[in-house]
Amino acid sequence: MKAYHDCPKKREARKVTLCDAWRGLSGLDSVPQGLQYWTLSGPLGSKGEVDPSSELGQVLRSGVIEPSQYHGVDFDRETFELNEALVARTYGEGPRLYHGSMAEILDRTLTRGGLRPAIVNLDTLYQPAKAVELLGSVLDTLNQTNGFVMVVLNVILGQKHRGVGYASDLIWKEAEANSYCNAQLLNGSWLRVPSQYTYEGTGQASRTTMGTQIFYRLAA
Repeated sequence: MKAYHDCPKKREARKVTLCDAWRGLSGLDSVPQGLQYWTLSGPLGSKGEVDPSSELGQVLRSGVIEPSQYHGVDFDRETFELNEALVARTYGEGPRLYHGSMAEILDRTLTRGGLRPAIVNLDTLYQPAKAVELLGSVLDTLNQTNGFVMVVLNVILGQKHRGVGYASDLIWKEAEANSYCNAQLLNGSWLRVPSQYTYEGTGQASRTTMGTQIFYRLAA
């Protein structure tokens, strides 16, 4: 059985919403030196090294970032510790990993003067209402930084086995309906890509529909 991150649908989704979107919106082939790529990392492999089909492996192969620009956050300690070992064996020093919540880690890094974001990938398994709560917290911190930033929010749009489905435009509507999130969008002058990317969940017989909405802030 293929790992979640090795699913062709997931790899294509990353290509479109991360690599292609960055190049299209920023006009740059890669993230400039000194700027960072932040993500909810999830498992990066299981066979002694980082899987080339993982998000980290894919974005590095794309040339969008170099290893030192990767900052992966995971709330699950077991996953975090496994990823640390895999990254050390595969790359040595380079990618940075953190244990905790994305909002807290970003805020802590900002406080310490080390936050220089270019891409923030919120690849959640949340339904839209919960996902935009995280988005609001992340934007609150990003609004205290400068420069072009792209934020990618991935959510569950439908679960056929539970009879749950959402309108195709609900991600941004949910973001605007949440007063806290909407305030952060307005405060930071965030824009959104007009259409969201949707795809069926991983596996050949997935009963889950995923959706991705991209927000971005232009450099002043």
